[in-house]
Amino acid sequence: MKRRIISMAVVACLLFSLFCTFAVAVEYPAAGESDPGNLIETFLNSDGAYTEAAISELERSFFSDPYSVLQAVAELDAETANVIVCQLSAYIAGGGSDNILAFEDIIIELFNSVLSEDEFAITESLKAEVCEYYSSSQVVSNDFVPGDIFDVDTIRSFIETSSASDFAIDEELDVLLAKCYYLDPNLFVDTIMGLNNYEISKVAGKIASGKSEALNIIQSEELSPNTFRGMLEKGY
Repeated sequence: MKRRIISMAVVACLLFSLFCTFAVAVEYPAAGESDPGNLIETFLNSDGAYTEAAISELERSFFSDPYSVLQAVAELDAETANVIVCQLSAYIAGGGSDNILAFEDIIIELFNSVLSEDEFAITESLKAEVCEYYSSSQVVSNDFVPGDIFDVDTIRSFIETSSASDFAIDEELDVLLAKCYYLDPNLFVDTIMGLNNYEISKVAGKIASGKSEALNIIQSEELSPNTFRGMLEKGY
């Protein structure tokens, strides 16, 4: 359970690195809160753990009453709706194969219902974002040999060095961290288990920065654990 919470925190931080939201402290959403409008308002006017609690509740609300969530998002301006769609899709995709199967059923049901133009566009966007995130998390080939894809201690040392400089700009490190994350998200979560929230957000920002180039390299070069270890041994 703890690992999934940290994994979702990384996903949330990744998305926060790409989108800006208002940061005003508010109370946690009430347990069992299901009104999508209230959850979205809480999310937009909070930060840190409060936003995670709100988007987590919104995910549960989506699976119990998807059309209500769709309506609430459709009432937002385009930029804000995009932020909500990206956050929600990350939580849905991060829930694993069971979530994806349930999501597919919901999407089919929504497309077979009467939707406004905005609702249809949001449904398309949500579907695309969930597919993109889930696909990017599956880039490791099933043919890879067993064993760690990267050396945890090495990556931790790189992160510690970066932290000492308050995570100064380092594009090569950004790509390296992104490679590690997308080659083995679970191992990467284990790697950063000891970091505080500030450090996690900074590392997530670096992953977001290096994501595009890292995924291109992984997919084009079909990196295996052995070739990746070789890269780490040579430095970055």
